[in-house]
Amino acid sequence: MKHLLYSFCLLIVLIQLYACHQKHHKNTNTTTDSSTALKDSITKASLQDSWILQSFPFKGQNIRPSQAYAIQVDQASMGIKLEINQCGIGFKLDKKYIYFNESATCTEACCDSKEGQAFVNLLKGKMAYKLNANELIITSSAGPIILSNANNILYGSQWTAVNYTHKKEQIKHKFTKTNHLKFEKDKAYLQLDVNSCQGSFKLDERNSLLEIGPMGCSRKCCDSPDGTSLAQALNGPVNYKIEGQQLSIETKSLLIVFSKKETEEE
Repeated sequence: MKHLLYSFCLLIVLIQLYACHQKHHKNTNTTTDSSTALKDSITKASLQDSWILQSFPFKGQNIRPSQAYAIQVDQASMGIKLEINQCGIGFKLDKKYIYFNESATCTEACCDSKEGQAFVNLLKGKMAYKLNANELIITSSAGPIILSNANNILYGSQWTAVNYTHKKEQIKHKFTKTNHLKFEKDKAYLQLDVNSCQGSFKLDERNSLLEIGPMGCSRKCCDSPDGTSLAQALNGPVNYKIEGQQLSIETKSLLIVFSKKETEEE
Protein backbone atom coordinates (compact mmCIF):
# COMPACT_ATOMS: atom_id res chain seq x y z
CA MET A 1 0.00 0.00 0.00
CA LYS A 2 2.83 2.41 0.94
CA HIS A 3 4.56 1.52 -2.32
CA LEU A 4 1.41 2.37 -4.29
CA LEU A 5 1.04 5.72 -2.48
CA TYR A 6 4.70 6.58 -3.12
CA SER A 7 4.28 5.85 -6.85
CA PHE A 8 1.17 8.00 -7.03
CA CYS A 9 2.94 10.98 -5.35
CA LEU A 10 5.91 10.62 -7.70
CA LEU A 11 3.56 10.67 -10.69
CA ILE A 12 1.95 13.92 -9.48
CA VAL A 13 5.38 15.55 -9.06
CA LEU A 14 6.45 14.49 -12.57
CA ILE A 15 3.24 15.91 -14.08
CA GLN A 16 3.81 19.25 -12.33
CA LEU A 17 7.43 19.40 -13.49
CA TYR A 18 6.38 18.71 -17.08
CA ALA A 19 3.71 21.43 -16.94
CA CYS A 20 6.23 23.99 -15.63
CA HIS A 21 8.70 23.08 -18.36
CA GLN A 22 6.07 23.56 -21.08
CA LYS A 23 5.04 26.94 -19.67
CA HIS A 24 8.67 28.11 -19.51
CA HIS A 25 9.29 26.91 -23.09
CA LYS A 26 6.23 28.77 -24.32
CA ASN A 27 7.25 31.98 -22.53
CA THR A 28 10.77 31.72 -23.97
CA ASN A 29 9.40 31.38 -27.50
CA THR A 30 7.08 34.33 -26.95
CA THR A 31 9.98 36.46 -25.72
CA THR A 32 12.13 35.44 -28.69
CA ASP A 33 9.33 36.19 -31.15
CA SER A 34 8.71 39.57 -29.53
CA SER A 35 12.41 40.38 -29.62
CA THR A 36 12.64 39.45 -33.32
CA ALA A 37 9.58 41.54 -34.16
CA LEU A 38 11.03 44.47 -32.21
CA LYS A 39 14.37 44.24 -34.06
CA ASP A 40 12.58 44.12 -37.42
CA SER A 41 10.46 47.09 -36.41
CA ILE A 42 13.55 49.09 -35.39
CA THR A 43 15.29 48.26 -38.69
CA LYS A 44 12.31 49.36 -40.75
CA ALA A 45 11.85 52.52 -38.72
CA SER A 46 15.51 53.51 -39.10
CA LEU A 47 15.31 53.19 -42.89
CA GLN A 48 12.10 55.21 -43.05
CA ASP A 49 13.52 58.65 -43.69
CA SER A 50 14.57 61.14 -46.36
CA TRP A 51 17.85 60.37 -48.15
CA ILE A 52 20.10 61.92 -50.78
CA LEU A 53 21.95 59.79 -53.33
CA GLN A 54 25.69 60.32 -52.77
CA SER A 55 27.21 57.84 -55.23
CA PHE A 56 26.31 54.79 -57.32
CA PRO A 57 27.84 52.56 -60.01
CA PHE A 58 27.55 54.01 -63.52
CA LYS A 59 29.45 52.81 -66.62
CA GLY A 60 31.91 50.74 -64.64
CA GLN A 61 32.75 53.22 -61.88
CA ASN A 62 31.16 54.75 -58.81
CA ILE A 63 30.18 58.36 -59.49
CA ARG A 64 28.57 61.23 -57.61
CA PRO A 65 25.42 62.19 -59.55
CA SER A 66 25.28 65.60 -61.22
CA GLN A 67 22.10 66.35 -59.25
CA ALA A 68 21.10 65.60 -55.66
CA TYR A 69 18.40 62.95 -56.16
CA ALA A 70 15.97 62.94 -53.23
CA ILE A 71 14.79 59.54 -51.99
CA GLN A 72 11.98 58.95 -49.51
CA VAL A 73 11.84 55.52 -47.84
CA ASP A 74 8.54 54.48 -46.31
CA GLN A 75 7.52 51.19 -44.68
CA ALA A 76 7.34 49.16 -47.89
CA SER A 77 8.16 51.56 -50.73
CA MET A 78 10.83 53.92 -51.98
CA GLY A 79 10.05 57.20 -53.78
CA ILE A 80 12.72 58.74 -56.03
CA LYS A 81 12.74 62.28 -57.42
CA LEU A 82 14.78 62.56 -60.63
CA GLU A 83 15.38 65.72 -62.69
CA ILE A 84 11.87 65.64 -64.18
CA ASN A 85 10.05 62.47 -63.21
CA GLN A 86 9.19 60.80 -59.95
CA CYS A 87 9.47 57.04 -59.46
CA GLY A 88 8.27 54.56 -56.89
CA ILE A 89 9.24 50.97 -56.16
CA GLY A 90 8.02 48.51 -53.54
CA PHE A 91 10.27 46.31 -51.41
CA LYS A 92 10.39 43.82 -48.58
CA LEU A 93 12.98 43.82 -45.84
CA ASP A 94 14.75 41.50 -43.42
CA LYS A 95 17.77 42.04 -41.17
CA LYS A 96 20.36 41.82 -43.96
CA TYR A 97 18.62 42.13 -47.31
CA ILE A 98 16.21 44.37 -49.14
CA TYR A 99 14.07 42.69 -51.82
CA PHE A 100 12.96 45.13 -54.50
CA ASN A 101 10.00 44.50 -56.78
CA GLU A 102 10.75 43.71 -60.43
CA SER A 103 10.80 47.33 -61.62
CA ALA A 104 9.98 50.88 -60.58
CA THR A 105 6.95 52.81 -61.80
CA CYS A 106 7.72 56.33 -63.03
CA THR A 107 5.86 59.29 -64.45
CA GLU A 108 6.55 59.73 -68.15
CA ALA A 109 7.42 63.37 -68.80
CA CYS A 110 10.52 64.08 -70.92
CA CYS A 111 13.40 63.81 -70.08
CA ASP A 112 15.60 62.61 -67.22
CA SER A 113 19.37 62.19 -67.46
CA LYS A 114 20.97 58.86 -68.29
CA GLU A 115 22.46 58.89 -64.78
CA GLY A 116 19.04 59.10 -63.16
CA GLN A 117 17.55 56.39 -65.34
CA ALA A 118 20.55 54.12 -64.68
CA PHE A 119 20.17 54.56 -60.92
CA VAL A 120 16.50 53.60 -60.96
CA ASN A 121 17.24 50.56 -63.15
CA LEU A 122 19.73 49.29 -60.52
CA LEU A 123 16.97 48.80 -57.96
CA LYS A 124 15.96 45.21 -58.72
CA GLY A 125 15.92 41.93 -56.84
CA LYS A 126 17.78 41.02 -53.65
CA MET A 127 20.47 43.36 -52.29
CA ALA A 128 22.40 43.47 -49.04
CA TYR A 129 22.13 46.71 -47.08
CA LYS A 130 23.92 48.30 -44.14
CA LEU A 131 22.94 51.28 -42.03
CA ASN A 132 25.79 53.31 -40.49
CA ALA A 133 24.66 56.33 -38.47
CA ASN A 134 23.56 58.78 -41.22
CA GLU A 135 24.62 56.59 -44.15
CA LEU A 136 22.73 53.80 -45.92
CA ILE A 137 24.71 51.47 -48.19
CA ILE A 138 22.85 49.17 -50.60
CA THR A 139 25.06 46.70 -52.44
CA SER A 140 23.96 46.08 -56.03
CA SER A 141 25.54 43.58 -58.42
CA ALA A 142 27.38 46.50 -60.08
CA GLY A 143 28.67 48.04 -56.85
CA PRO A 144 27.61 50.00 -53.75
CA ILE A 145 24.81 52.58 -53.76
CA ILE A 146 25.49 55.12 -51.02
CA LEU A 147 22.75 57.32 -49.56
CA SER A 148 23.13 59.97 -46.87
CA ASN A 149 20.42 61.13 -44.50
CA ALA A 150 18.95 64.30 -46.00
CA ASN A 151 18.76 65.97 -42.59
CA ASN A 152 22.48 65.66 -41.87
CA ILE A 153 24.37 66.48 -45.07
CA LEU A 154 25.51 69.57 -46.93
CA TYR A 155 25.36 68.13 -50.45
CA GLY A 156 22.18 69.37 -52.13
CA SER A 157 21.26 71.77 -49.29
CA GLN A 158 20.60 75.53 -49.17
CA TRP A 159 21.12 77.88 -46.21
CA THR A 160 20.48 81.47 -45.16
CA ALA A 161 23.08 83.32 -43.08
CA VAL A 162 21.55 84.35 -39.74
CA ASN A 163 24.28 85.68 -37.45
CA TYR A 164 27.99 85.64 -36.71
CA THR A 165 30.10 85.90 -33.56
CA HIS A 166 33.67 87.14 -33.25
CA LYS A 167 35.41 84.68 -30.94
CA LYS A 168 37.33 87.38 -29.10
CA GLU A 169 34.27 89.55 -28.47
CA GLN A 170 31.70 86.79 -27.92
CA ILE A 171 29.05 89.20 -29.21
CA LYS A 172 26.46 87.93 -31.68
CA HIS A 173 25.73 90.09 -34.75
CA LYS A 174 22.84 89.64 -37.17
CA PHE A 175 23.54 89.92 -40.88
CA THR A 176 22.20 93.24 -42.21
CA LYS A 177 21.33 91.78 -45.63
CA THR A 178 20.15 88.38 -46.92
CA ASN A 179 22.94 85.98 -47.92
CA HIS A 180 22.30 82.44 -49.22
CA LEU A 181 24.75 79.52 -49.29
CA LYS A 182 24.10 76.53 -51.54
CA PHE A 183 25.96 73.23 -52.04
CA GLU A 184 25.64 71.27 -55.30
CA LYS A 185 27.82 68.34 -56.30
CA ASP A 186 31.39 69.67 -55.88
CA LYS A 187 30.59 73.40 -55.93
CA ALA A 188 29.44 75.90 -53.31
CA TYR A 189 27.44 78.98 -54.31
CA LEU A 190 27.17 82.12 -52.19
CA GLN A 191 24.54 84.71 -53.10
CA LEU A 192 25.24 88.02 -51.37
CA ASP A 193 22.87 90.99 -51.45
CA VAL A 194 24.44 92.13 -54.76
CA ASN A 195 27.18 89.79 -55.98
CA SER A 196 27.30 86.05 -56.59
CA CYS A 197 30.25 83.85 -55.63
CA GLN A 198 31.17 80.25 -56.30
CA GLY A 199 33.98 77.82 -55.62
CA SER A 200 34.75 74.15 -55.28
CA PHE A 201 34.27 72.41 -51.94
CA LYS A 202 35.45 69.23 -50.26
CA LEU A 203 33.98 67.45 -47.26
CA ASP A 204 35.59 65.35 -44.56
CA GLU A 205 32.37 64.21 -42.85
CA ARG A 206 34.10 62.04 -40.24
CA ASN A 207 36.08 65.00 -38.90
CA SER A 208 33.39 67.63 -39.67
CA LEU A 209 35.75 69.57 -41.93
CA LEU A 210 34.69 71.64 -44.94
CA GLU A 211 37.06 73.27 -47.42
CA ILE A 212 35.68 75.87 -49.81
CA GLY A 213 37.54 77.74 -52.48
CA PRO A 214 39.16 79.53 -53.85
CA MET A 215 35.84 81.37 -54.21
CA GLY A 216 35.41 83.85 -57.06
CA CYS A 217 32.76 86.58 -57.01
CA SER A 218 31.21 88.98 -59.49
CA ARG A 219 32.29 92.62 -59.02
CA LYS A 220 29.19 94.78 -58.93
CA CYS A 221 28.95 97.58 -56.36
CA CYS A 222 28.30 97.15 -53.51
CA ASP A 223 27.67 94.38 -50.97
CA SER A 224 27.16 95.01 -47.26
CA PRO A 225 30.37 94.89 -45.17
CA ASP A 226 29.25 91.76 -43.32
CA GLY A 227 28.39 90.07 -46.64
CA THR A 228 31.88 90.82 -47.96
CA SER A 229 33.37 89.47 -44.72
CA LEU A 230 31.26 86.32 -45.08
CA ALA A 231 32.64 85.63 -48.58
CA GLN A 232 36.19 86.09 -47.30
CA ALA A 233 35.60 83.88 -44.23
CA LEU A 234 34.29 80.97 -46.29
CA ASN A 235 37.52 80.64 -48.27
CA GLY A 236 39.67 77.78 -47.01
CA PRO A 237 39.20 74.99 -44.45
CA VAL A 238 36.56 75.42 -41.73
CA ASN A 239 34.77 73.24 -39.19
CA TYR A 240 31.05 72.67 -39.64
CA LYS A 241 28.18 71.18 -37.66
CA ILE A 242 24.57 70.47 -38.60
CA GLU A 243 21.90 70.35 -35.90
CA GLY A 244 18.40 70.00 -37.28
CA GLN A 245 17.68 73.09 -39.37
CA GLN A 246 20.87 74.89 -38.33
CA LEU A 247 24.36 74.89 -39.86
CA SER A 248 27.28 76.28 -37.86
CA ILE A 249 30.57 77.11 -39.59
CA GLU A 250 33.58 77.88 -37.44
CA THR A 251 36.64 79.68 -38.81
CA LYS A 252 39.72 80.78 -36.87
CA SER A 253 38.03 84.00 -35.79
CA LEU A 254 34.29 83.60 -36.46
CA LEU A 255 31.32 81.37 -35.65
CA ILE A 256 28.75 81.75 -38.44
CA VAL A 257 25.21 80.38 -38.08
CA PHE A 258 22.91 79.54 -41.00
CA SER A 259 19.30 78.33 -41.07
CA LYS A 260 18.11 75.79 -43.61
CA LYS A 261 16.42 77.34 -46.64
CA GLU A 262 13.49 75.45 -48.11
CA THR A 263 13.64 75.09 -51.88
CA GLU A 264 10.77 76.30 -54.03
CA GLU A 265 9.79 72.69 -54.82
CA GLU A 266 9.61 71.84 -51.10
